[in-house]
Amino acid sequence: MEKAAIGTNDFGMHIVIRPISKALLSKDETVGMETGKINSLLTARRPITLVDAISALPPLLPSSADPITGRRLYSVNEIMSGSCGIHFGSPVPELLRYETELSANTVLESSIASARSAAKRIPCNGQWLTDVLGNADPDSTMVAVETLADWSMARSVIFLVAKLLSFLAAGSDAPMEDTGFTRCYVECLDKTLWCIPFAFNPFFHRGKEAAGC
Repeated sequence: MEKAAIGTNDFGMHIVIRPISKALLSKDETVGMETGKINSLLTARRPITLVDAISALPPLLPSSADPITGRRLYSVNEIMSGSCGIHFGSPVPELLRYETELSANTVLESSIASARSAAKRIPCNGQWLTDVLGNADPDSTMVAVETLADWSMARSVIFLVAKLLSFLAAGSDAPMEDTGFTRCYVECLDKTLWCIPFAFNPFFHRGKEAAGC
């Protein structure tokens, strides 16, 4: 875990910061992604193992694809200069635990003890910048900065799709309901849609539904 750190952004959300080889950003590397790396992401129970799994994967999106929270890829020099909106200090265990839970109708939950351990073991601080980025080759290395909540959302969606596909393959008569989807009326659209069993906003209370097509 020496190559990844956890900090916070301007919204107070936890972010994972990691050096990433420019080779990992190529199309060929993304297409050839190993199944084992995805499985590690899906089965990570603790924040530490989740960060470890994230560190083996390319960024979720290119920097230009995220107009709301800003860039996701920075040069080593940009991070070292402190101009990227990354806040140092220890993570908040309670929020860290919440942001890293798998929310797809499963019992895969992290404990507050594991969140406290992660907060102590992988903080973002000046020493991490010196030890990790200080030795990085700026010509071949970028730094990925992404919220843990985004990664948790991504793996929840992957897990949910996998469950749906398994029910379809098994010939379920009600695969959507078996997976955990529910039908709800969305007044602003005047339509009844299937709703996923978790919310996108990590600060929503757990169990609150979000409408989806």
